[in-house]
Amino acid sequence: FSSFATVPLSGTVTAYGHVSGAAPDWEFTFTAQQGTVMDVPFDTITGTLRGSSLHIEIPGVTWKYVDGTQQARGMVDLSTRDIRLSVQTSHMRLERFLPLAGKGDLPLTGWLDNQVDLEGTLDDLKASGSIHLTDGSAYGYLYKEVSTAYSLKNGVVTISNGNIYAYQSHISFYGTAGDTLAIHVDSPDIDIARALPKEKLPRSGTLGISAYIGGTPSSPTAVGSVTAKNLVINHIPITELKGDFGYYGGIVRLTDFHFKQNDGVYDANGSWNPSSGWIMTRASVHDGDIESAIKLFNLPLQKISGKIDGNVSIDGTVKNPRGKIAGQITQAVMDGYSVEPADIDIQLEDGVIKVN
Repeated sequence: FSSFATVPLSGTVTAYGHVSGAAPDWEFTFTAQQGTVMDVPFDTITGTLRGSSLHIEIPGVTWKYVDGTQQARGMVDLSTRDIRLSVQTSHMRLERFLPLAGKGDLPLTGWLDNQVDLEGTLDDLKASGSIHLTDGSAYGYLYKEVSTAYSLKNGVVTISNGNIYAYQSHISFYGTAGDTLAIHVDSPDIDIARALPKEKLPRSGTLGISAYIGGTPSSPTAVGSVTAKNLVINHIPITELKGDFGYYGGIVRLTDFHFKQNDGVYDANGSWNPSSGWIMTRASVHDGDIESAIKLFNLPLQKISGKIDGNVSIDGTVKNPRGKIAGQITQAVMDGYSVEPADIDIQLEDGVIKVN
């Protein structure tokens, strides 16, 4: 059976039926047990197949493994390679379904319910359906529910009415994915504590994001905008955040970022390479709190407080940053001593702090 079906099969099968005529015409009812299809295990596969020569009619076939079920009906012609097939997947582990779709290397988990109708040929397949995922993860990020309608034509998947629910966040999406990507993503309430890598600064609050994802599946790009009314970064509250972002060439770029911290007003631009940890940030501050600015930009400076009008720059890497704060300070206290209003230049490099 494995060589006839041209896919790897294992297990045992019990079947009965008949073959007649010159074509010949045939019909079989079968039960397969404790085996695999394309290395994906099953407990039982039951169904009836009938046809003439290599033309196969499928009145119904049911695949079961633990509490997951797939049911299929339709037609496949192995001589013309035509196909017309409807497949219903119910409460199946996504990790077991992906190898059947030739996507076993994708880092996705969860429970899958899926309805798909296939037509065309085995070499030029068209599909349409809907998918519903629950309680899983995608590339290491947890989700509660994912749903979308989709279609496949000429190797391009079109997605419509897509929704992701991850804890308190809701993300909607639509677009196309093939050799290139064109996907629109919107969310009013992304939880930054879950969306950003855990090794980054302590943070809480929600972001509103609108983004367009382009490029290719192996080298995606993104552009978009972000807003937030209230965030807490490294225990420092910031408000009225807005700005633009982009991702291409492996680098995240932030442009025209504007936010407030108490009475201080910040404008910033920055770049970050997640792979190497390289960072570059340039920010201007008006009436900013020095102690809060130091914590906000994660500079290892201590015993400095007051107000500042000036510029902040950070270079190097996340683990070994080089920083500089330059401008005019007022109401300043350094190491317990009051400082008259003055121009100041504070530099950090290789863990050494210099104050001019």
